[in-house]
Amino acid sequence: MNATAQIQLEMGLRAHANGDLNLAKIFYEKALNIDPNCVLALGWLGTIEAQRKNFLIARPLLEKALISSNNPDFLLNYAHLLQETYHYEQAVKIYLKMIKTRYSKFALSNLAACYNELKQPDKSLHFSDKALLIDPNFAEAWSARGDALYDFKRYKEALASYERAIQLRPEYATAWSNRGVALNSLRCHEEALASLEKSIELKPEYAEAWNNLGVALNSLRRYDEALESYNQALQLKPDYAEAWSNRGVALNELKRYEEALASYGRAISLKSDIDFILGDLIHAQMKICDWSSLERRSQDLEKTLLSRGNASTPFIILGLFDNPNLQKQCAKIYTKKTLGQSRKLVIMTQKLKREKIRIGYFSADFHDHATMHLMAELFERHDRNILEIYGFSFGPNSNDEMRQRAKNAFDRFLDITNLNDSAVAALSREHQVDIAIDLKGYTQDSRPQIFAAQVAPIQINYLGYPGTMGTKHIDYLIADSTLIPADMQEAYSEKIIYLPHC
Repeated sequence: MNATAQIQLEMGLRAHANGDLNLAKIFYEKALNIDPNCVLALGWLGTIEAQRKNFLIARPLLEKALISSNNPDFLLNYAHLLQETYHYEQAVKIYLKMIKTRYSKFALSNLAACYNELKQPDKSLHFSDKALLIDPNFAEAWSARGDALYDFKRYKEALASYERAIQLRPEYATAWSNRGVALNSLRCHEEALASLEKSIELKPEYAEAWNNLGVALNSLRRYDEALESYNQALQLKPDYAEAWSNRGVALNELKRYEEALASYGRAISLKSDIDFILGDLIHAQMKICDWSSLERRSQDLEKTLLSRGNASTPFIILGLFDNPNLQKQCAKIYTKKTLGQSRKLVIMTQKLKREKIRIGYFSADFHDHATMHLMAELFERHDRNILEIYGFSFGPNSNDEMRQRAKNAFDRFLDITNLNDSAVAALSREHQVDIAIDLKGYTQDSRPQIFAAQVAPIQINYLGYPGTMGTKHIDYLIADSTLIPADMQEAYSEKIIYLPHC
């Protein structure tokens, strides 16, 4: 290397080590003006540009440096650049190559993060744990571990991982944001808002945190505020497909259907495989009698479902296709995505010396709602000589006449609105409920996750949603021969209990 170029390079390295990136860049550029093939100047200049998110400038610099150098820092920085620009599979190949010769906590943690993005949480958990074996105080690895646990729907464990990351790095905006997401999934909505607001305070330009804040506000039915959060996310990151999709959800709840349609359409144009979005778009179309492209979109929806794609939530399919087998397929896909692998837990129950069977009804509709008008007298007419009935409510506490009637009809009435799914299951088991009946299915405000947590030895779907739940969590569906003809039973994952006179 030219001696003058060497001097400029060394000055750049000294400035870089002191954290003065502007000065380091000046010296690296001077070195390259003297010697365009100065590998170290190329690599470190590329690293600075990557740190500044100038990826189009950084990538060719790092690639050129790596042609004649196996510098592990440059290789790690190049893989991270690929990761930052959503080329996760290419980044994974480099990280895997790196850890064959040198176990770096950075490579392992970044590899875990890539596998999270590729929806392979088992591999992510494996590599984040390996990174933590090298350095138990590595915040990024704890955060990646939390992401993997979250994807496994192990929300409490994910929360603990995020909190460990924050303990190690209190200014870690990503961990604060993901902590908020986990809290929201545990129905700790107010705590979730506080965590997300802290993330935004630390990093106001963090579009993902604004989007996550919108989701938490949506959970609290604060749709106008949620819309503002999504708009802020999109102002920061205009090509953020998930924020466009979530914005569509908020607009749909606000009954601004034309705007919702436009938002869904923008999301699909950016990322066509967002979970369930095509069904949401078609459903919004149907609400305003917009039949344009409906046939083509319905065909696309059916094709995606038949190939096991996450195209729609089950309820929407009821109004589109007269095909029970397609409905079952959709329900199975939705269940696998939202509840995890379908499995039936075995609840060990102690034989108790009590004569009465305990039945628990679970619903969000114990108020002035169609379900309550249909069911109120049924609750009141249960034979109390052989039955005890419990109402588990996760809907609004409206304190209207039908709400009061529901409270009077049940032997025990429990408000579970703010309890997470595992807490509800524990409460139901504490009360030794023998038979649990889901009155919501896959309708608005439903909580099928409660039944996935197994609230009773026998679980039944009835009334609110007359389609199949597509899961082993539900044992029976109560119906009649008009709703489910005998030759259609194969299109249901549940055993059918036929009532002769309903």
